[in-house]
Amino acid sequence: MGYAHKHGDIRTHVDHIYDASSVIGCGRKPSIKAMLLRRKIVSLYFCIAALFASIGAALSSPTGLNLIPTADTLPYGETSLGFSTTATRPRMDGATKESLFETEFGIGEHFEFGVDRAVGANAATLVNGKYRLYDESRLTPAVAVGMQNIATNTGSMPFIAACKTLSVARVHFGTIKTGGTFRAMLGIEKYLSRLVTIQSDYMSGAGNWTTIGMVIGVPSGWNLNAAWLIGNSDSSGNGYTIDLEWGGQLW
Repeated sequence: MGYAHKHGDIRTHVDHIYDASSVIGCGRKPSIKAMLLRRKIVSLYFCIAALFASIGAALSSPTGLNLIPTADTLPYGETSLGFSTTATRPRMDGATKESLFETEFGIGEHFEFGVDRAVGANAATLVNGKYRLYDESRLTPAVAVGMQNIATNTGSMPFIAACKTLSVARVHFGTIKTGGTFRAMLGIEKYLSRLVTIQSDYMSGAGNWTTIGMVIGVPSGWNLNAAWLIGNSDSSGNGYTIDLEWGGQLW
């Protein structure tokens, strides 16, 4: 659960629609004051995460929509730090609630890597990685391959994701292997403005969900993602996910 909440700066994705060449490895060099502020934010984030390190359950979350990973990757030198909470109420069992401290780094051209920390009853350190094989062109989609929960006892989850920008929205599709079974992934996102995006996604399987949500950007690189989870069956139940993130250029 909680497969993919990271968005970085929504404006980066909007710029990507109009100038794909401007997304990777570019941007103005940050001022010394801005760099010091970002380092303070990062230091504070890791201090808070360390406080919860012994009490932390979810799945690692590369960049994506409400639920599914996408073919997007963070630009080189950019990081995303976040904290998410996902709650569901299956009809067959009691309510569940999982929280996750999230980190994601653009450490190379088209490559991102993240280390997350689940907090709660089932504490775990979760690792993910993603590499974009092909950029989007006028006729073909962007394509990326990746893996969630690398080398963890929760089971690694390889996936392949693609996305294509249409005149009215961006569409996402792919597949991910969970519990030994490949599941279909579908998603759509629509930019209402440079700071507001509505998005919906779906993952097949009785234990998964369809989601409807919104991302709201605020100044200084902060984003708030909230979504409603509609269970595919009684075993998954309905619920919600809320994710607060900060994204910025670190080097």
